[in-house]
Amino acid sequence: NFKLDLDGDSLDIRSLEASAPALALSGKVLVEQLSKAPRVDGGVQLDLKLTDLGKLLPPSQLKKIPGELKSAGTVQLSVQAKGATADLAAMDLKAQLAFKGVDLAYGAMPGLSALDGTLSVDKAGASLPALAFKLDGEPATLALKAQWGSLDKLKAGSVDVDLSLKAAKLNIEPVLAIALAEDTPEDI
Repeated sequence: NFKLDLDGDSLDIRSLEASAPALALSGKVLVEQLSKAPRVDGGVQLDLKLTDLGKLLPPSQLKKIPGELKSAGTVQLSVQAKGATADLAAMDLKAQLAFKGVDLAYGAMPGLSALDGTLSVDKAGASLPALAFKLDGEPATLALKAQWGSLDKLKAGSVDVDLSLKAAKLNIEPVLAIALAEDTPEDI
């Protein structure tokens, strides 16, 4: 549902909805000064249902995915933008990545289950107050706070990070073995 106003030099996408197996996209955006320096005000949201992920792939690609891979839950990405597109550094940009009841398991590897939490990112930093999950049945919580203050500081690599992992009992050696595979640089 949209309105294109050529005299007013604007495009008003009042509602946008699209869907495919495992995916749903929605949003609304107002774009002003189309022919000059466009200004946007709006956002989009993408939902990915992991249970239906196989429906996105053609049968030839689906056969390449190991049968031992199991997934469930929803991953949701929301992006909002406000300001002139000519000056991205001055735009108000925000994004959220939410995990809702995500379960991932592959063969005999430790399963990741009940993953719930939301990562929020803006120009000044990122915040993940509490990402709750179970690794091989053991409950844990991961929290992250990163501050960079501006996009210029982020590009320069100037980031303050506070990361915490809380668990009564958690064996992360199998996860580290995957993360630190042979192609991982030695200085990591």
